[in-house]
Amino acid sequence: MSIIYKENPHTHVKYAYESIPRYDPVSKQARPIKRYLGRVDPVTREVIPSSGRRGRIKESEDRINPPEMLSRDYRERYEKAMENNAILTEKLAASEQTVRKLEDTLKKVSELALRYNDNLVKLLS
Repeated sequence: MSIIYKENPHTHVKYAYESIPRYDPVSKQARPIKRYLGRVDPVTREVIPSSGRRGRIKESEDRINPPEMLSRDYRERYEKAMENNAILTEKLAASEQTVRKLEDTLKKVSELALRYNDNLVKLLS
């Protein structure tokens, strides 16, 4: 028994299959019987197990809420990633506001420097 990984050349999605050798008495050779296990997560390279059901998923079912079709471990990872995303979004907004304040301060300082330079030129001439 071994695990085989196959990649779809069009979508570049990897799938995992379990290969079990079975003896064929007619040809007197071992033939592999493959069983679908699920998709391979491109980041963690772990197998995301299939639901075990055959056929396409209806739109009204699992596709609407992706965390619902994931296992508990992946659901916790998803929720944690969403929390981290919210925190990072807040930090990004705060840093953008700080950048705007610094740009305004830089404009004021450069205007003061130009005035000072103009006044210095008038005094020296």
